[in-house]
Order: sequence, then C-alpha cells, then structure tokens
Amino acid sequence: MRRTAGAGLLAVVASIAFAACGGDEGPNEPTVSGVACADAFAAATFQTIDDLPTTCRDEEGVTRGFATASYDCDDGRVLWWNDVAWGYLGEPAAIHAAGVELVPPEQEREACGV
Repeated sequence: MRRTAGAGLLAVVASIAFAACGGDEGPNEPTVSGVACADAFAAATFQTIDDLPTTCRDEEGVTRGFATASYDCDDGRVLWWNDVAWGYLGEPAAIHAAGVELVPPEQEREACGV
C-alpha cells in the first residue's frame, strides 16, 4: 500500500508540474527567450499587452526577463514600455536608444497624458 500511494502521489505531482509548465500554449507563449531583444521588438506591432515578449537575449547573449508597463492615453491609445522598447498597441515598437531612460520619450508621455 505504501508503495502504491507513493507512486500515485508522484504521478499527481508530475502531472501538476507538467501542467504548470505548460506545453505549446498558454499565457507564457509570447516569451521569446531564444530571440535577440532587437529582433523581438524591431518593427514589431503588438495588438495586446499579452502579445509582448517577457524575455529575450541581450547583446551578450544573456536571457533577460522584464515586465511591461502600460498607460491608457487620453486619445484612446495604449502606450506601453519595458526595459527594451516602447510603443503604442497596434503600432510599430521602438527600441530604446542607448543611454536614455527606459521609458517612452517625454513628448510621447505628454501627448498620452502620462
């Protein structure tokens, strides 16, 4: 009995772990850890915040994880930004320039009402 219960418990734990990690679908699908950050965002257009990558490889090949912030603009658009890029949903993304704050440019924030 003890062996059977242990094997059953192991099967349940393995099933839960597999389900938590997900397969080919689920909320973590936009993650593109194998893609260079510049490629993940260059000329990309994202329709929803959930479409945005949550990881990518930096210039040194190190996988970086980050969160995306967003703001509902006064004109109805949604302005988003993270440590790699910024943009408006439904419009092309822009990679942050080197040495600047990792937020949208000031004129974009002001136009949005941030």
